[in-house]
Amino acid sequence: QGNLHIIQLEETTPPFPLLQPVPIVGSLPIQSNPS
Repeated sequence: QGNLHIIQLEETTPPFPLLQPVPIVGSLPIQSNPS
């Protein structure tokens, strides 16, 4: 069971890097506001 817990942590690692690009995409809509 302990090993399964470690596997879950690995799956949670990918989402973290995805959060970084999210703010970058948010800057795109900001440009459309002034235009």
